Amino acid sequence: MHNEEGNVVPLYQDISKVMGRLDRPYEIIFVNDVSTDASMARMKELHCRDLRFHYVDLETNVGENWALLAGVSKARGNVLVTIDGDYQNDPAYIPALLDELERLRANYGQEAAHSMLRVMAQTLEHTLRPTDYVGRWNEDQFLTVLTGCSEPGLPAVCDRIRKMIAGDSIEWWGAELFAGRVSLGTAFPETGDTVETLLERVQHSLGTVCNSQAADAAAVGSGGEGPKS
Repeated sequence: MHNEEGNVVPLYQDISKVMGRLDRPYEIIFVNDVSTDASMARMKELHCRDLRFHYVDLETNVGENWALLAGVSKARGNVLVTIDGDYQNDPAYIPALLDELERLRANYGQEAAHSMLRVMAQTLEHTLRPTDYVGRWNEDQFLTVLTGCSEPGLPAVCDRIRKMIAGDSIEWWGAELFAGRVSLGTAFPETGDTVETLLERVQHSLGTVCNSQAADAAAVGSGGEGPKS
C-alpha cells in the first residue's frame, strides 16, 4: 500500500469478516511501500489490536511486484491470497478462490497418488528377486508372490519391503511427497489351499494390520509346491 491510509482499516475489516465466516486459521499481512501519509500508523494500530495482523514496512519504494514479494516472504501459511490496497481485488471472492483450490487439490491429489504408486511398484520390482512376482491387486494395493521363501524368513523379507517402500518419494508442485507408512498382510500356503483361499487370508491379514492406509502391499510366500498365480 502506498499512500492509501483511507483503505487500511476498511480493507482489514472486510478481510477479517470474510475469514471469520470461513472459520479457519488465517493471518493478514499489509505491506507499506514507503507511504508518506498515515498508512503506517494505521497498520501499527491494527497490529496492536489483532495478533493475526502483521505488516512489512519497506524503506525504499520498490513498486507492486517487489512489495508483494516482501509480504509473501513474511507469510507463514500454505495458502496465500494477494489483494491490492485499492480494492482491485474484492475480499468477498476469497471463499470462491479457496473452493477452487480445494477442487484442484482433489484432482491433482489423485494424480499424485497414482505417481506415487508407480514409484512404489518400481521399488518392489527392484527389491525382489527375478523369480518373485509383483502386480497390482486393486487400486492402491500390490500383490507380491515370493517364490521359495520360507515361512520363518517371511517377516524379515516383509520388513525389508516395508522399509524400502516407506522411503519412496516424488516431487509434486515443488514439494517432496513421501510414501510414508506401508501396511503389509501376509499368508503362507497350507495343505489344501487354493489361490482363492490363500488370497482371502492375505486380505484378512492386511485388514488386521491396518485397512486405512493409502497404499498397501500384500506379500504371499510360496514355498515350492504352493499355488501358482
